[in-house]
Amino acid sequence: MTFFQTKNTNRIQQKTSLMAVVLFFIMLSSCSGDRTGISKMVVGEKDAAEAFIGLPLLVKAEIALEENIASIDLHMATANTGDWTFTQHFTEKYSGSNTASFDEQFMFPNGTEAGNYELTLVVTGESGAVVERKRNFRISVDSTVPVVEELEVGINASGDDLHLAAHITAAKKIRQVILSVEGPDWSREFVFDKARIKDQMSVHFHEHAHVDEAPAGQYVVILTVEDQDGRKAAATGSFEKK
Repeated sequence: MTFFQTKNTNRIQQKTSLMAVVLFFIMLSSCSGDRTGISKMVVGEKDAAEAFIGLPLLVKAEIALEENIASIDLHMATANTGDWTFTQHFTEKYSGSNTASFDEQFMFPNGTEAGNYELTLVVTGESGAVVERKRNFRISVDSTVPVVEELEVGINASGDDLHLAAHITAAKKIRQVILSVEGPDWSREFVFDKARIKDQMSVHFHEHAHVDEAPAGQYVVILTVEDQDGRKAAATGSFEKK
């Protein structure tokens, strides 16, 4: 009789110990999942931390705060000297929740100097909590990437004809040129792929776009060239329709 009582007691102790171990790992896992801050940060394709002039730089990160996100700021500056700086402020797109998947692309225009740069992602909570993370990256020049230089944008007095001019080069030959006109209440895309542009390695782009349907206001112009390998480069401008 005593034997069975002892054996039963040992089984209870073993089960209790096992449950304690399981509970410990559950609590540990729960704590790990509740980590706040910036994680899984990616800079450049395949996290290579390298950007090319004329091509977009991918920046991604997972963000978690103990309070709702108010804003996210992304700062870029030349390493050490800080002679060149860039800042972009994000609010509505990522605010209102305590978690966010930051996913943006940034274009470095022609004329940007190659070299080492520092990127800082700063997240601010609604109650003022701030977390940040820094990464170094490099801007390089790729001679095979298309280039759009000296973009000129102008609109006629009637406000219905948009004039564009730029010098475009593409070592792999031009496939097409896309013009995007973007305003708060109106946007339109125009594609240029005629023989005088398509399959050329160098061209002085001089075209017109009809914007008579666009209401009065400020507009951003994005001129994108795509080569035969699918690589793209872009230049931006702006105009006001009165």
